[in-house]
Amino acid sequence: MIIIHAQGDRPPSDLADLLASSPDGVILAGTAAAVGEGAPDAVLRLVMLQAQDDAFVVLSQGLHHFRHVLATRPGGLRYHRGAGVGPEPRDDAPLTWQADSDGRVTACHLSPLAVGSPLLRPAAQRLAAMPMPDTRRFAFLRAVLQGGAHVPG
Repeated sequence: MIIIHAQGDRPPSDLADLLASSPDGVILAGTAAAVGEGAPDAVLRLVMLQAQDDAFVVLSQGLHHFRHVLATRPGGLRYHRGAGVGPEPRDDAPLTWQADSDGRVTACHLSPLAVGSPLLRPAAQRLAAMPMPDTRRFAFLRAVLQGGAHVPG
């Protein structure tokens, strides 16, 4: 499954391609204008009241609101800001991500084992509420999923 974080007021132009390449489904996240009209009915929608810049907050909201859907799909979970290609999944890491030159996370991949972890959702929710850069949130979440550091706070 993939979460597409729509930027601006419209869905990504390559949404049809993303639907075809993600047989487990697509969650389109963004403002009502971005996820409303123009998106196929097969797309699950996560409507944000205001534009959200933090990838981690969008990921956390997706994990929370679509937990029952994710529980029925045994695969991993990808996140993309807008369109594009994200990091390659790695067998040795439950979570990988990439960031732009400004430090904003643009894509991530959660392994199937990480998506099924009972630690994922509560840790993601706590980290999303903390004032820290996305890259640090993702680093903490990976540590939690690997059995290391606890969520700060």
